[in-house]
Amino acid sequence: MTLRETDRYIAYLKAKKSVDDRALNRHVWQSLRTALPAANRREPIRAVELGAGTGAMLDRIRQWELTEYFDYTMVDINPDYLAARVSAERQPSLTAPSSAASRKDNDARVSFEHEHGTVTTVCADLHDFLDDPANRRQFRLAIAHAVMDLVDIDTVLAGLRRIVRAGGLLYLSLNYDGWTCLLPPVDSPFEKIIFDRYHRSMDRRTAGGRPAGASRTGRLLFDGLERHQMPILAAGSSDWIVCPRHGRYGEDDAFFLKIIIQTIHRQLRQDAKIDQNRLSRWVSERTTQIETGRLTLIARNFDFLATVSNV
Repeated sequence: MTLRETDRYIAYLKAKKSVDDRALNRHVWQSLRTALPAANRREPIRAVELGAGTGAMLDRIRQWELTEYFDYTMVDINPDYLAARVSAERQPSLTAPSSAASRKDNDARVSFEHEHGTVTTVCADLHDFLDDPANRRQFRLAIAHAVMDLVDIDTVLAGLRRIVRAGGLLYLSLNYDGWTCLLPPVDSPFEKIIFDRYHRSMDRRTAGGRPAGASRTGRLLFDGLERHQMPILAAGSSDWIVCPRHGRYGEDDAFFLKIIIQTIHRQLRQDAKIDQNRLSRWVSERTTQIETGRLTLIARNFDFLATVSNV
């Protein structure tokens, strides 16, 4: 990514947090909170988040008081996202007055102590992190938020099984399940083609020579978790719903919607089976609807809480 693209995506992640906050299934979240063992200063919950980005989930854990004592490891391949979190951790409002940072440049790791544990950022490919023997059975909780539909499910679930202790927990949230609706309708037959082709591109996506995602990850996880002997403790819908009220969007919703439309456009510009002139008109009309406070987005997602069996 160029610096401009990175800054834009960081802004998108910031806007996305409020959308995700509304979407996350509170039953699954409360089930996670109930299932976590008691923790204290000497024995905090050791947690890892894959694809942690700029740390929206960490902020959520603090704001929603998931657990008071935790050692939290954030793993992401993009150093700029993690740098944004490092900058945030240095703010007095997020750390205790006695907090301290240590850095190990040889493994791109930065740790911050706080009054209830530590926060560590690790710049690494998540597959490398999952394959590292040093991480074997190290974590009581693993989190993947809006990540499992960007990776090969079986590969990552097998890796999570390696790094999470027996009896530990998996919180897999915001997993897309292949259905998006935009209102009001615009060229409905063509819009169906748009989403069919976009989902097809998700199903065929690769990264580093590996499969990288599926358009119906939500439903695939029901069977995938069972196949990897990770019993589901709770599951529920976490649909994105972004709609204007009295012709206006809340917080950063308009920016979020524009990024969604631009992402679809960017992907389908390379698709020879799409009428590009018709696609451009569709993008223009949907963008105008956003700018005039008329577009509603509904997208289906699922959240899961699972445990790692002793087998």
